[in-house]
Amino acid sequence: MQNLANKVSNKKIKKIVFLVPLPICQWEEKKWCLSYLRSEGFQVDILDLSELIFSGLDIQKLVAQPLTADFVHRIYSFKELDHYLKMFSDDALFFDFLVGHADLTINKERVFRLLKKNRVRYTFLSIGMLPLPSILTVNKRMRLGIFFTRALNAFLNPYKFIDFIAAKGITFLTHHSFFYPQPIVIFGGGSEELTSYMINRNINEKRLVKIHSYDYDVAIFYKRSIDNSRKTNSQDICVFLDEAATHHSDYSLLGMEVANPMVYFAAMNRFFDFIESNSSLKVIIAAHPRSNYESMPGVFGERAVVKGNTVELVANSKLVVMHMSTSLSYAVLFKKPIIPIIIPGNRLSGQMSMLPQVLGEVIGSKAIDLDKDELTTALLQRECNIKKYAEYERLYVRTEGADDLPIWEIIVKTVKNM
Repeated sequence: MQNLANKVSNKKIKKIVFLVPLPICQWEEKKWCLSYLRSEGFQVDILDLSELIFSGLDIQKLVAQPLTADFVHRIYSFKELDHYLKMFSDDALFFDFLVGHADLTINKERVFRLLKKNRVRYTFLSIGMLPLPSILTVNKRMRLGIFFTRALNAFLNPYKFIDFIAAKGITFLTHHSFFYPQPIVIFGGGSEELTSYMINRNINEKRLVKIHSYDYDVAIFYKRSIDNSRKTNSQDICVFLDEAATHHSDYSLLGMEVANPMVYFAAMNRFFDFIESNSSLKVIIAAHPRSNYESMPGVFGERAVVKGNTVELVANSKLVVMHMSTSLSYAVLFKKPIIPIIIPGNRLSGQMSMLPQVLGEVIGSKAIDLDKDELTTALLQRECNIKKYAEYERLYVRTEGADDLPIWEIIVKTVKNM
């Protein structure tokens, strides 16, 4: 008799299992609406695979205040992961927060071989995307330079060269379901990355369930929370959408250079001083959820650093400053002028320099390079390009054809009908 683990289960889904590359915190617990999932009758489990994927790194130092609970399982070996997959595969749907529609890398491919071996049903969310540099004419010379720099670095470093070749082979194999599994359903919008992923893997568009972005959900919930008698009023504030550019954990995990703290904070504070001296606006820092400014007091001077209230700050602002944060969706939805800033102190990363320029072109607001551009009051004269804002909203925030429901309500409705 064929082993049950080698069959694709047709049982009704009773469990939702999240595959995560890092320990989660309360931010993810709230973002993924775990309490709501339980209220709808699902058992929820988190499989933390950080020890498998980032072996040798002190993960606990990278994630502040990780969530500890009986439903969070930290996996220490592939044998242990295999055990959990067998145990959960019969009546569970796995949510991949490891790869999604990105290329499968060497340090994660074994996870997906085990998913294939155990015939688990898995899915992923394709939301919160940013425009790709490749679809724009922004700085073609820079894009070409980045490509050749990466190729040269890979060629000169034997380990990187091996990784580079292996990654290309893995990417080719993912286009064929014989080696790695395909998602049984995909929850997402209409980004070019997802479209390319589905075409390359010959995934039928019927597997795509359309949903809006997280930011759209948050903005809608915020609007609903405001009393009809109390409309959102602009205040004399400029909001900086922080990305923890000097210490975000993702930079270390992805092998990317963080911004030099001395250069970064000096340049950003100089620009904030300029804004406050040449306008009636007071700058407030909307801290990234994974930032750790509690241990870095005073890096933004005496300015307020606020975590967990970005949507309200943007809704009540008159100007928004950002690098490449997906939270610019709030500024687009609430029609706020935006100033993109190239990250100072991070010149080694051409990709990081390029993205603010890309976003600036997409929304119709030219990016500022604090290392090169002279600060003049003309730089602060920004207006909303309504046409480009509407296009950005259509592609990256609010998905055409999606039910006008919160993300997890759409997911629950879909999963219950599987």
